[in-house]
Amino acid sequence: MLKDKLNLEEEISNLLDRYNSCYDNYKRLLNLTQKQNERIVDEDYINLEEITDQKQKIITKIEQIQKKINTLRKKLSDEFDLVNNEEFIHNLLKEDIPYKSEMKQLRDEIVELIAKLQKLDKDNQELLQEKKDKLQQELNKLKQGKKVYNSYNIKNNNREGKFFDNKG
Repeated sequence: MLKDKLNLEEEISNLLDRYNSCYDNYKRLLNLTQKQNERIVDEDYINLEEITDQKQKIITKIEQIQKKINTLRKKLSDEFDLVNNEEFIHNLLKEDIPYKSEMKQLRDEIVELIAKLQKLDKDNQELLQEKKDKLQQELNKLKQGKKVYNSYNIKNNNREGKFFDNKG
């Protein structure tokens, strides 16, 4: 019984550690997304690509941590007879487990952080679309201006060959 309790405490502790790692990476992701927003506003598209690459590396780290979390969740779901789905943590917190308050607080912080991240990402996408639309309008104006310019500036040497015939 004591061994089972120690094993459970270790598994919950490992799960908590993995969620803490996720949280730290989500914070880094939010920070980069805020920098991304600044670059979009400043139209600094060269550095924007660098930030996007950094974000992708963090997302890859989060995915690796999630795989480890899923393994731990599977063990715990078997132990507590819980379904390993999106409600898993909510249901696990109903059980008598060690680190319950820390797990609940961390879950709430991660949910809040992800919501901020999603909102800022959506704002960035909308801002990029606005910038793209504005550039497209300017490009269309330039194309129209070029057509007008070309229609008034036809070269005269092409016309002369059409009107004169030297064999006459």
